[in-house]
Amino acid sequence: MIVLILLAFLLLPLLEIAAFILVGDWLGLLPTLALVILAGMAGAWLLRLQGFLMLRRMRESVALGEPPVFEVFNGFCLAAAAILLILPGFISDLAAFALLLPPLRRWLFQRFLTHLAEGGVWINGRRYSAQADSRTIEGDFTELAEEPPPGPRLPPFRRK
Repeated sequence: MIVLILLAFLLLPLLEIAAFILVGDWLGLLPTLALVILAGMAGAWLLRLQGFLMLRRMRESVALGEPPVFEVFNGFCLAAAAILLILPGFISDLAAFALLLPPLRRWLFQRFLTHLAEGGVWINGRRYSAQADSRTIEGDFTELAEEPPPGPRLPPFRRK
């Protein structure tokens, strides 16, 4: 897995440079630079706009008593798209535009839920799964002494 990530970090810049050369050869230097600058500006604008919209949608979900799981996932995808647009490169821009498509985000969310339901997620060495075992209750406990420690006594309850 680490080898694949390292390989991606080495190959992606080379692919981006090759894309710059091809687009620069096809369009010329100034239009290529203008496209990169416009994509960066669009990414910054999108990050700002979608951040506010995501917060509003999250508040609406919480007000309705629903957990804002899809809104958080959607906001994460949109923030990733905005960051990919800010990064210079045409391949990262294509990935960003793909993340801007709502059907793809819904499909990714369904895949995430399926993965969570089947195998769970490992965070800090602990497994979190959507499958609940009704026989197990997780929690913290404290052992108490046989008798409670002495403390102030409450007066007896009297009806009036």
